[in-house]
Amino acid sequence: MTNPQTKSGPRSRNIFPQLLLPILVLILLSNMLTLGTTYLALDRELRIKDDSLLVTDTEKATEYLSSVFEQLQIDARQAHNFPALEGVIRSQTDTRYHHELEEWKARLAQLFSGMMRANPALSQMRYIQSDGVEIVRVDRYGQDNSLQVVLEQDLQDKSDRPYFIASMGLPEGQVYLSKVDLNQENGQIIKPLELVLRAGTTVYSRGAESPQGVLILNLNLDSILARIPNLVGSNRSVMVANAGGDYLYHSSKPFAITDDPVGSHNLFSDFALQPRELVAGELYVQEQADNHLALTPFEYGDGNINNTVYVAVSSEHEDIVSVRDTVAKRTTLTLSAVLLVTVLLCVAIARRIATPLTGLSQRIRRGDQTDFKYRLAANAPNELHHLAESFDAAYARLAEKQHQLEAEISAKKQAQRTLERKVEQLNKANQELRQFTYIASHDLQEPLRTIRSFIGVISKQYEDQLDNKGRTMLGFVEDASARMQVLVKDLLDYGRIGEKSSPAPWISTSWSCTFNKTWPPLLAARVRS
Repeated sequence: MTNPQTKSGPRSRNIFPQLLLPILVLILLSNMLTLGTTYLALDRELRIKDDSLLVTDTEKATEYLSSVFEQLQIDARQAHNFPALEGVIRSQTDTRYHHELEEWKARLAQLFSGMMRANPALSQMRYIQSDGVEIVRVDRYGQDNSLQVVLEQDLQDKSDRPYFIASMGLPEGQVYLSKVDLNQENGQIIKPLELVLRAGTTVYSRGAESPQGVLILNLNLDSILARIPNLVGSNRSVMVANAGGDYLYHSSKPFAITDDPVGSHNLFSDFALQPRELVAGELYVQEQADNHLALTPFEYGDGNINNTVYVAVSSEHEDIVSVRDTVAKRTTLTLSAVLLVTVLLCVAIARRIATPLTGLSQRIRRGDQTDFKYRLAANAPNELHHLAESFDAAYARLAEKQHQLEAEISAKKQAQRTLERKVEQLNKANQELRQFTYIASHDLQEPLRTIRSFIGVISKQYEDQLDNKGRTMLGFVEDASARMQVLVKDLLDYGRIGEKSSPAPWISTSWSCTFNKTWPPLLAARVRS
């Protein structure tokens, strides 16, 4: 029974997939491993770098606020030294100079206006005497937010305001900085809502033990805080909160107390912070599920009256994921391009290998048996040239063996033809012998029958006339005739050997001996008769 696998032969496979698939698998595995490792390392490095940048950005924001607050204190001390302020105090306390009061007030208002023009963040400058009544006030609440000197009838009593009380209790030379809150006029929060930081310093006259009044500078923090995002990365959220955690500013969400409606969110609750655990001047980094946060409590003020604001910068994880995914997408595109180039290179290599092999196979199928090497393209790989040389050598050996076999077959055919001729001659000789044997046996039987018949007649008719010797001689003749008849019959059977039956070996031997001894005399007598 034929084996189906042997009959159908081994499964054929093209060289292209065998060349392409291992390379693609190797490239895919190596690039996926590289991509995964790069992806994880990039994610870790981005988070570390983001934390570092958050710390840097928070420090920048804190330093910026610190410089603004220090500049406000410098402006307060500078205004405290205005000669016009001394002139106002002297005009109020010394009746000799009372007539100069209005002039000095005008000069002081002019100096306030000049300072406010130099620092657009200043929204108000006031001199308040010791009873809490404003004496000189310049603000930016004029028409189209222009600078204006407030008329005397519009000046207010600020004796109950915390910043006035705190400033009056300071020793000379110190500057008080208030809490950051919303600006109020006449006991009402004005709109649009405005964040204000106030700086106050006491004003003494020469030789006086008690202060004559206070100098108050209002700093509009809205414009100041709005500049902080320009100092940090574009993907950051900047937050500034007061000591209670209420947002004074939020760069990306309407959570600040100046937003309309007023924000109800709180820095501490939004980021699960414990304010009692936050030490002023320290920097904290916190990672949550959806963002990173860097925060520092910033303490400002002079003397024993210090206030705190919290400066925080957060980074959404989406920004990190976006950068990471962008790198992953670009890497994937690069990998796809590499795979495409690999496929094209594999196609080119496979064609370079398969085309000469296909041509070589076609020439073998056509029966071409020589010069395989010289029929290959010049740019074919060396291995194919070696293969073609092997085919040429193999075909040369096969051709030599074929010539030897052809010579042997030719000799065998010649011998076979000679043998056939000999057999034909032998068959003719055997046929002639069989014909001679058949004729001889029939011709010899007839005289023998005649002899035996006459011997029988003589024996019967002349029995009385023959003596014992004559009867003995006739018996010999009778026996010889009988033996001769048997020999002739055996000769006939011998001539038929190979046609119908095979004589026993003893018959052949007996016949041969009898024939050698008896046949020649009988044949001679037959010839003589």
